[in-house]
Amino acid sequence: MPRLTPADLQEDLRFRLLDVLEHHNLMPFLQRYYFNLRSPVILLHFLILAAYLLACWLTAVPLAAAGKPWVAQAGLAGLFFLALVPVHEVIHMLAYRLYGARDVRFSVSLHQLYAYAIADGFVIARAEFVWVALAPFLAINAILLIIAVLSPGVRFFALALSAAHYSGTSGDWALLAYVWEHRARPLYTYDDAARRSSYFYEEV
Repeated sequence: MPRLTPADLQEDLRFRLLDVLEHHNLMPFLQRYYFNLRSPVILLHFLILAAYLLACWLTAVPLAAAGKPWVAQAGLAGLFFLALVPVHEVIHMLAYRLYGARDVRFSVSLHQLYAYAIADGFVIARAEFVWVALAPFLAINAILLIIAVLSPGVRFFALALSAAHYSGTSGDWALLAYVWEHRARPLYTYDDAARRSSYFYEEV
């Protein structure tokens, strides 16, 4: 079956526009979907984050008791987190490319503190979108977990970096919460780089 195009979504009466997400004004979207504690998706996100923080604490206590520089490791993890931001977005890009997108761009806003991978004019369905959103978390945090398990000497650093990276995925999880809220019907989305917006449609 040929992949849908933006024109298909706009012109075919089977599809209805649900929302337009403007990339320069993400806070209302985050406030509605990320801070909605009634969403099981967001509750899951906070539970996993709590598990990361607990693991960090349990690892830091014996380091502190032994007089080892766990605070310095935490600071180093913060610096490495900044280096992971472009890696995170490249993984989004690779996930889009696996589904066939060719024009994938990056957008950065220092004012809103976000980085965004944009697959210009590429329509993606719900299940594909979920994997694109989760891909950086699954890849990066899995690698860090393996390091934490196999390398006790850098375990706290790996866990702290995992927690920092995971806390930075709030935008991805807000999108997942949006997808969950609109799970009743088939969902499609695409980005428009020129308009700096993402469009969400449902099949009626």
